[in-house]
Amino acid sequence: MSLRNKTILTIMLATNIISMFFNWFGFSGINEIPGTRVLFNPITLLCIVLFLIGVWYPFKKTKTNTWIALLSVFSIIGVKIHTFIFWHYMSGAGKVDLFLSFISTYLAFYIGFIISIMISFLVILLNQNKHFLQNRKKLTTVSCVTAIIIVGSLIWCNIPITKILQLK
Repeated sequence: MSLRNKTILTIMLATNIISMFFNWFGFSGINEIPGTRVLFNPITLLCIVLFLIGVWYPFKKTKTNTWIALLSVFSIIGVKIHTFIFWHYMSGAGKVDLFLSFISTYLAFYIGFIISIMISFLVILLNQNKHFLQNRKKLTTVSCVTAIIIVGSLIWCNIPITKILQLK
């Protein structure tokens, strides 16, 4: 993988980590839970380190790099899904309620989740041979611009998704 591709993946990971510093769950002003709950999870911290090793360490087989990076991104996605389902159980509600998870989730969670999925696709696409992907440069440019727009929207759009749906 080229230095440019490694840098793109690292920037995408950084935007993913930035999204974790915004509020992810709760109700406006009441029991708001930031994404740092996921960031400071030991599994997530280990996966971030493994991702950076998978991207930057020069293994003899490039498939090893791909699998390490993919495994770490999928693990981060798994931790996010787990937190999405169980956040209110852990914060005092005492029950698992998927409907409550959806109505009390802020936009920042969904943006971070989409960024994680984009990273997994980029890991796969950037490690393909040139014959398989002719427009790789366009794809990575579009992905980076999208990530920048998403992080920018996080700054001014830190409100629950239910309030966005209520706007007319």
